[in-house]
Formats: sequence, C-alpha cells, structure tokens
Amino acid sequence: MIFALNMIAEQFNLAEITWALGGSNVLKKYGIIDKVNDIDIFVMEKDIKRANKILSELGTKLAPNLLSKYETTYFYQFQVRDVQVDLICDFKIKYNDTLYTYIFDEKSITDEDQIAGISIYYTSLEDWYILYRLMNRPESEKIINLEKHFQLHGIKHMKLLSRTLDKVPKELKFKIKYQLAIE
Repeated sequence: MIFALNMIAEQFNLAEITWALGGSNVLKKYGIIDKVNDIDIFVMEKDIKRANKILSELGTKLAPNLLSKYETTYFYQFQVRDVQVDLICDFKIKYNDTLYTYIFDEKSITDEDQIAGISIYYTSLEDWYILYRLMNRPESEKIINLEKHFQLHGIKHMKLLSRTLDKVPKELKFKIKYQLAIE
C-alpha cells in the first residue's frame, strides 16, 4: 500500500493538486486502528479532473460502488498496483432527512508525513469523528476509539471541529458535544 500511495502522492504533488487522505488512513496514522483496506483521497473540485487523469494513468479505473447514503458529486475508484483507491470530491452523506456536505479545503489538511521524501497529507481526526457519526456508526469501534483518543490527547483542531459541527443536524450536534464534553 505504501508504494501505491507514494506513487500517487508524488504525481499529485508535482501537479500541485490540493489533496489529503481521509477515513481509515487518518485513523491508522494516529494508532486508532491497525489496518486499512484502501486509500481514500480527497481533492478540491478545481483539481478533480487532473487527479482523475493521474489515477487513470497509474492504475485501472473501476466501476464505482457507492452506497445510497452518499450523494457525493465526484467519486471514482481505481486499482493502483494491488490497492483500491477512492478519489472523492464534494463528499455528501445523507443523515435522516438531511444532506451533509463535507468541507474539504486547505484548512482541512491538518497533518503531513514524509515517506521516501514525498509529502503525504491528512485530513483531521475531528472531521472524521463527525463524518463517522453522520454515517450512523455510533457504537462502531472507530467512534469509540476516536472518543478515547480525544479523552487522552484532547481535541487538537477545535476550529475545524466547530466549522464541521455547525453543519450537522441539531440532534447529532447535541450528542457530539455531550460525548466530547464541549460547549
């Protein structure tokens, strides 16, 4: 997986694409989970065509398998080496009767690693806590482990959390604030 990620990161960085890893890739970085099955890459809308072209050149485009609870504008799946790569832009989740749109921009990129001299970017744990909640996974291992992580290490990106929290339905917003003990 590291080899495929490095290939992608190198090409995206050369093309000056604003991108970052999301989902389980972020949780693994912080030791919240041990294993990831695919690579979830978020890009800004201005970069989606170039990112799609690069991934098409690096791998094989697959027929997307998008669940009905998502109404994402741009969602493409690829096989790069032996790894499934999801390219996502304008990510939307249906939560009850509400449609939530994840804000992905430069502020969403909160961390970076260097692997073989290539920058790998990450979205925030705080955003993923809310996104997993919106996916209706309240008792999932990921949610429980994220809550434990925040209890031990605190909330690092409160401005991002507030920005994301402002967009969620009231009942979920209340639950999240209660669970994370924030005002």
